[in-house]
Amino acid sequence: MLKTCGFNAAALLCALWLALQVALPAAATPEVTAAPASADQVLADMVDPKFQPINSTKALKASEQSVVRVLVVYRGFGGVPLDAVGMGSGFVVAPGYIVTNYHVVEAPPEASSAEIYIVPHKDTGAGYQQVEMVKSWTEGDLALLKAPSLKVAPLKLYLTPQKNQRIVAMGYPGVTDRLLKRGGTELLVPADDGGRVDTLFHTAPVNPGNSGGPLLDECGQVVGVNTWSAASSLSDNGDFDVPAGQYVATHVSALNTFLSSAGITPQIQPDACYAKTEDEISKDDALTKALAAAAEAQRQRLEQAKKAEQASALMDQLQLAALVVLSLLVLVLIVVHIRREREHKDGLWERHAAKKAAAESTTEGLVRLACEVDKSASPRPLNGAGPTEFEFEASRACVNNRTPYERQADGSLLRFTVSDSEPFAAKLELSKDGLRFKRSDYRLSPEAHQAYVSQRTALGTLRCASPDNAGQQAALKDNLQKVRTLAQSYLTGAPETQTVWRCHKTEAAKPVN
Repeated sequence: MLKTCGFNAAALLCALWLALQVALPAAATPEVTAAPASADQVLADMVDPKFQPINSTKALKASEQSVVRVLVVYRGFGGVPLDAVGMGSGFVVAPGYIVTNYHVVEAPPEASSAEIYIVPHKDTGAGYQQVEMVKSWTEGDLALLKAPSLKVAPLKLYLTPQKNQRIVAMGYPGVTDRLLKRGGTELLVPADDGGRVDTLFHTAPVNPGNSGGPLLDECGQVVGVNTWSAASSLSDNGDFDVPAGQYVATHVSALNTFLSSAGITPQIQPDACYAKTEDEISKDDALTKALAAAAEAQRQRLEQAKKAEQASALMDQLQLAALVVLSLLVLVLIVVHIRREREHKDGLWERHAAKKAAAESTTEGLVRLACEVDKSASPRPLNGAGPTEFEFEASRACVNNRTPYERQADGSLLRFTVSDSEPFAAKLELSKDGLRFKRSDYRLSPEAHQAYVSQRTALGTLRCASPDNAGQQAALKDNLQKVRTLAQSYLTGAPETQTVWRCHKTEAAKPVN
């Protein structure tokens, strides 16, 4: 449609057509209203399952199954049981293997032997059993117990616990048979006790009996081993001291090193824990649902307001169409004016040239032409271009009695030239009557310029042929064709400058002898 639009009366029709294309689609397209979504559906769309927190209440409940009570029966000489009984906690780190503190299972000096027993969590259905200590590490206060018949899932290790991470100390304190310590407390900075064992401070309370139990993050992953007797700093009297309200645990990295030395490969959790308690999740869900319900109510209000404004929207579209029509009409008028001015100017040039040609009776004889730069026809003129004069002999296509031009099929004249010192080549065009002269300059790369000059030089110097020497004229014509073919192989891009001169006859030139 647009391609068929001309100027004048057709321009108005084009403008009206474009305006209708803008206005009518909005008015004619029926609106489809979706069924309102429920709050649960909006909630499902808002929450990405990949970013849902782990339920720490359920995760820690599951981790309880892997924590065991450790009991140590001491016997004196002759196998007589001693009154003292060792008590602590431990946890499963691999199928059939348990970790606890070494000080929990260490026999006192008065005992000649010790029997180690474990009591699994009641929900596992496993009974107590005697176990064997297969490896110990006194500096790290760790001991590895072997329980081949124990069928309890091991806990995973998380090797890079972070500062201010919430943790839980699990174990069996001596005051109860139930799992007690659920510390909503924070992991503090790693302890610097000057020793060779990585430890960490925390504020999750640890009581006698918790020793050897796991220190867990909220996802139920091991970040340390509860230690009752490890030291973190020196007091004023030279004794090791733990600040009030802080406790010490063997770092999970030290535990992993200990297990590796024993040939045990625990399960490692590489990703950080993101968890919330069941109560926190319930509150978050309630808040999210409330926000989703509010968002849905707002959406419905906006939809109703949109329906109420449909008539006003149609009027807005019609007003927009009117503005488009007005803008296009102004644009068309500007283009028409510019086009008419250009046509008028070109007509003046043509009439002036025709009058000059008629008055001066330009023939194929020798004439002298004076030329002025036509700035309107020279979008990128040659720097420094100005008036020029030359003698033109149309019959021989010769300028200044020495420079030959190649005559084209339409009667116009063509010549190519190249600078010996600068990387520029030019295309020179002269109209049939000699009243319009055009120069197009091309920039060449250094390599192309050198090759062009070399090949052009090989063709020799071109001079106007004698009018009565047919052989010389034929040779010149052949050479001009070769020069044109050579030039066109190099001047393939757009010209850097284009300059047009308008010429007129000044005075009769002397005839060629």
